[in-house]
Amino acid sequence: MPNDHRHYDETDAGPEWGTPKWVWQPLAETLGGFDLDPASGAEEEPIAYVRVQLPTDEHPYGTAVREEGVTTWYGDGLEEGWHGDVWLNPPYGRQHNPRWAQKVSEEVERGALDTLTALVPASTSTNWFQDHYANADLLTFIDQRISFDGSGSDSASFASVIATFGDVPTAYVDALGELGFVVSTDVSAVRATAPREPSTVTPEPNRGGVR
Repeated sequence: MPNDHRHYDETDAGPEWGTPKWVWQPLAETLGGFDLDPASGAEEEPIAYVRVQLPTDEHPYGTAVREEGVTTWYGDGLEEGWHGDVWLNPPYGRQHNPRWAQKVSEEVERGALDTLTALVPASTSTNWFQDHYANADLLTFIDQRISFDGSGSDSASFASVIATFGDVPTAYVDALGELGFVVSTDVSAVRATAPREPSTVTPEPNRGGVR
């Protein structure tokens, strides 16, 4: 954990930071709640009905704890299969970003997900982003630097983007629009522009000097 509590995208200074409620809650409400959070533990309150959290001395690998309608599974979200409507705010850093991005692609291709909502650094020039997030159905560029739970009052040193995979309701897209600029990566949804016909108007001769 860095001394200045700042949150970086491509260092391993502080991977455990929680998502503030104003980011995830409006999206969750449109889906009837998220089914799974495979990288939980840093948030101030549970985001999904099932959470995967790293094991502890008190809760060794494979332990499941149910409390107030939420099940916490102590394991590794990179090793578990994902299901339903998934929320993901993975650990950030050079070691973490590529591994979690690869896992996202694997789970999307496996076909057990309804939707996947991933909050990640907007590192659009990196290989891990181009290979695994750039093909999301929707990309939403958050219109402010996020102050993550656990970071004090400091905002992140980088911009954030939400990558959405799967079919989502209109209300979800509207909620994204409240968070930032939404881009659809579905080329088929882009209306083709017909080529313009050549002009048949003959320009008038210039009789009065420069116009």
